[in-house]
Amino acid sequence: MRSDDLTDARALAERLRPMLGYLSRLTKRMEQERFPVDDELYLSARGAYNAMHDLTVKTHYLSCKGQTGGK
Repeated sequence: MRSDDLTDARALAERLRPMLGYLSRLTKRMEQERFPVDDELYLSARGAYNAMHDLTVKTHYLSCKGQTGGK
């Protein structure tokens, strides 16, 4: 199976969005609390946000097959 074979990418994208929102709020709060940019926990939270954002964007585009300028 490949990502193109997913039958309900939209449902997956919708399930990911709340997790992305949580990670966004977490990293913003850490920044407001002035966590150092090299803090181990902050770097992990930022990395998790970046990975979740990438996954959410990719699943969104899979749910839009034929509706965007991509494949």
